Amino acid sequence: MKQIYAQAQESWALHDELIDQLFQLLVKHGVEEFYSDFEVILCYLLQSDGDCKHTFDDMLTFLSKFLNYVICNERELGEPEQEILSDTMFNKIMSFIIETHSANLVWWRINICKLVRSLLNTLSNNATIDDQVFEDLRKSLINGAYDRHPKVRKAACESVHRLQDPRDENCPVTNMYLDHLQYEPNADVVRVVLKNVSLSRRSLPFILKRTRDVRESIRVIAFDLFTRIKLAYLAPSERVHLLKYGLQDKSESVKKTVEKLFIEWWNSVDRSLLKIMEYLEVFDNAKALESVVATVLRKLSLEEALEQVTILNDSLVVPPEELNLEKAFLWKAVYQFIHSTGEENEDFLEKLAPSVCNFMDYIASYIKTTFPTADEEEIVDCEFIAKQLMEILCSMDLSDEFSRRHVSTCLHELLVLSLIRPDFVDPLMQAYKLVEPSITERSLQVAQLISEIREPSDEAATAAEPEARKHEVEVKVASIRVQLHECRDRLENAIKQKEYRVAEEIDKKISELEREKERLLEDKQESKEVHAGQVKDDPDTLAKCLAIFEAFLLNGCVEKKLTPAMRTIKDELVNPCIPKRDPTVRWRAFSCLGICCVMDRELAARHLFLFLEVAEKDPHEVVVKKALERLFDMFIIYGFDSFATNPQSESGNRSTLAEMDRSSSLSSSRRSSLPSYTREQLVNFCFKFIDSENYTLRYMAVEAFCRLMVLRRVLSATVFMRTVLIWFDPECRGEGEVRWRLAEFFHLFASVSDQTRCIIEEAFVPTLNYVIKAPPHSSFSTVDPKKVAHFFQHLFSLPTAHSENVRTSQEGLAEQISTEILKAPHAHAVRAWVDILNSLNADSGCRETTEELLKLANQMCSEVKTAIPVKILQNYRDKLHRILDKIEAEASQKTLTESQHDETIVPQEDEPSTSAQPAQEEEQGQMQPPPMPKAQSEAESGSEESDSSESEKSEDDAADFELSTSRIVPSGRPRSSQARSGPKRNRSSRSTESSEPEFRSPPSAAQAKKPALSSKSRKKLAVDQQSPPRRSTSARKKPKV
Repeated sequence: MKQIYAQAQESWALHDELIDQLFQLLVKHGVEEFYSDFEVILCYLLQSDGDCKHTFDDMLTFLSKFLNYVICNERELGEPEQEILSDTMFNKIMSFIIETHSANLVWWRINICKLVRSLLNTLSNNATIDDQVFEDLRKSLINGAYDRHPKVRKAACESVHRLQDPRDENCPVTNMYLDHLQYEPNADVVRVVLKNVSLSRRSLPFILKRTRDVRESIRVIAFDLFTRIKLAYLAPSERVHLLKYGLQDKSESVKKTVEKLFIEWWNSVDRSLLKIMEYLEVFDNAKALESVVATVLRKLSLEEALEQVTILNDSLVVPPEELNLEKAFLWKAVYQFIHSTGEENEDFLEKLAPSVCNFMDYIASYIKTTFPTADEEEIVDCEFIAKQLMEILCSMDLSDEFSRRHVSTCLHELLVLSLIRPDFVDPLMQAYKLVEPSITERSLQVAQLISEIREPSDEAATAAEPEARKHEVEVKVASIRVQLHECRDRLENAIKQKEYRVAEEIDKKISELEREKERLLEDKQESKEVHAGQVKDDPDTLAKCLAIFEAFLLNGCVEKKLTPAMRTIKDELVNPCIPKRDPTVRWRAFSCLGICCVMDRELAARHLFLFLEVAEKDPHEVVVKKALERLFDMFIIYGFDSFATNPQSESGNRSTLAEMDRSSSLSSSRRSSLPSYTREQLVNFCFKFIDSENYTLRYMAVEAFCRLMVLRRVLSATVFMRTVLIWFDPECRGEGEVRWRLAEFFHLFASVSDQTRCIIEEAFVPTLNYVIKAPPHSSFSTVDPKKVAHFFQHLFSLPTAHSENVRTSQEGLAEQISTEILKAPHAHAVRAWVDILNSLNADSGCRETTEELLKLANQMCSEVKTAIPVKILQNYRDKLHRILDKIEAEASQKTLTESQHDETIVPQEDEPSTSAQPAQEEEQGQMQPPPMPKAQSEAESGSEESDSSESEKSEDDAADFELSTSRIVPSGRPRSSQARSGPKRNRSSRSTESSEPEFRSPPSAAQAKKPALSSKSRKKLAVDQQSPPRRSTSARKKPKV
């Protein structure tokens, strides 16, 4: 049997012949005698430590083939032999596996799992196992899947996959796989589980969750698994989740996998985008599906893209009764894709839509016919369809003046209609911006539009009065109001510039305009008395008017200044809506007022207290959100110092609040009643929303402070510390949007400048103190302080855009930790601080800084009395000694290089050489080597000293390892006798003659005769032999199994 196994290791080509010989031995000697020797050889095989991996795998294959050969030859033997050879042999091997699967040796547990996997994989699909053996084997492998060693867990998960039953809802193997998909931290184990878990309705949610894993390889495998699932078997939310997050992934391999997945889905529905849209939730995932459709269309020609839109009639439109969500979305997606390809493909666009005027009439007809008859659920779908049509209109060519006027007229008519809800105002106003690019003209038309919505005409009352006359009066009144605002602005500027004559003329003009306005209003008073009560102030009308004004401001007006028409709308529409009780009207009013404040600093300073009071005391959450959002916008644009009574950093660039008030139109009593705030009060007011119980408010506050700190409006170590604590808070791990925003902020803030690096360094110790001293009931008690310290190290490793600081931040962290330890050397937190200090990279290349750290290390070693921290501090001190030796060696090498460079470059003498100097002396002078300078000899001695320090470094590392393991030191590796507790080693007393190379030559026969080592010492020697990266040529060969 030994000969057969020896030959099996040499060549796999002999396996079939050797298996037949092994089978003959089994038949000849019987199961009992055969298995007794077979088990001995199997034990040798299972003790392999993984160095001879290929030989081990070949032998596993050989044993599996042998067992399968025994089972397959059952029919050639009689019934007694069948029971003896197949069942008994298989059960004995399985019993041996079950008994020894929990051995202490890690490699034994790994090899046991590999053996089971090989045996089970060679069995046919119709093979059966005894019920008791099956249960025991499954239980043993499941226990191995929960092993503390990740390699054992990986091998166990690979072995048990054939024992799972997807049809059983309580299958233990499936439950184990799902536990690993949910909680397993090791990437290799998760990859194995994803490859072996059965796809079922139970496992799909866990696999879907792994598509958001932080590791790219796991995401690729998770997305690739869904290519094996048919489109109809997935829920609409699951399909959209795969497409949305897959195509937005940063990894190109993940994007390619998702594109492959969508192409397979597309092929399964006869390559029809319209059919595949029916499987997806178009209404809720329009943005994600736009990129999906664009990905497919990029793989098609323009003719094939046109073939996807087979829903148009002869008029190049879809009949209104046949128009639905999917058709409207596909129509818009294809049109915009062809429009993005360039002007040379305009011929294809003419085949997708009619002219601009006809298409606008088609949209107006659809809105007027479908909106009035739709119920509350259908109106949402109708608005979505109309929005897709409006986006097609915005993509058309609107350069023709006649087309623009026609579109403007139709949009004006639609906006006046009462069936247009506030939610559908934005698409209409976006198109309105394209046909009316002038902000001044558009503001006048918006003012007129709002006036028509709030004061609709009555046919019975206006029958006697011509419509043109009434419209003319309204236009004149609106024009006078605009002129009054312009004159008042000019009057204010003239007073500031002390041009009193110009101010007097403007004052006279204002008086004339006021009289003209009063006359027009008096003329119109009689006709309006009857209908004075018909001015619409209901919440729906006010919300619609505010939505129109908000959409107008957001569409290209934020970068501009407030025009007189905008101020008129603000005074007559927005301000009266602020005290309304309806929350919908109030939040839209605060949104409009906040945008106006963003456009005007004086207006922002005037209404600051209003926003602060509403954000703190308003009972309606939607109003608080909008007020807080606009408040943060004002602080981001203008900074806190613009609203504070004692500006600090931005006082030179911005006027104070008092100067704003003096130039404003408020009365003196009103200005005196306004409260004043310091910068700290404003920051603290906004900072308290970070700890809000409301997730939306907390997210808004975190996002706002991230922007404020990146823009350096706020530079506070306390704020940065709070963001880090949110990142590590276990209770906030489910808040994906907050963590995504913080991840971007940390990377950006650490790369801005040295000023932001100082803020991070200042927040280092307070953050760790908060985590280390967290009480047991706090969620931070489970956070590892080392992870927090490594997080700060990662931030300092990021490159900085503008850095002038030569000193690294790692040294600053080390000094801070050392100072913290020396403050309380006997505190309970010293152990955590010492571990963090030892994990820092203190190699800065600066000798002075390293000496300062070494001085602090010696002081800590003398003051700290606890055993384990003292040991760690000694290791840290020795590391600093090695760093200092390295710096000295590099300095010596640099001196040597400079001296050699000075000797090779010799300056020429000014005096010319005499002709009497013989050429032979010149040749002899060239052949004689120059004397070695003193600096060079010192450098050579320094290099020898560095060699000795390196050898002593390797010995010190060995001694450190021996102290940490407390094992017997093997012969040939003497422990350093030098005392390690002194404050500083005497490096001048080291002998250069005792330095030896790191890898020594093989010992001679005389040196090899040494006493045998104990088992503990042999284990230590095996550990030491794994450390060198290369081996001696005389190393022993690995014996065969």
